[in-house]
Amino acid sequence: MFEEQQSGLSAQFLDAIEEKLGEIQQSPQHYQLRYRNVRTANLGRFLYGIHFILEEAVIRVFAVLHHKQDYS
Repeated sequence: MFEEQQSGLSAQFLDAIEEKLGEIQQSPQHYQLRYRNVRTANLGRFLYGIHFILEEAVIRVFAVLHHKQDYS
């Protein structure tokens, strides 16, 4: 999908996800609650967000969704 737009963009997308997951691990409560008890972390240049919940010391990622997709 991204490779059709620009060579290497898929790798950049995966790097952005890995970087954001590291940030989430450092301070998961920094990200706002969006619905129910699900938090979202935006990927910046990519119009995607990582949707996750915090269960005690465990972070559970539910989805990486485009901003135009339905959250529920």
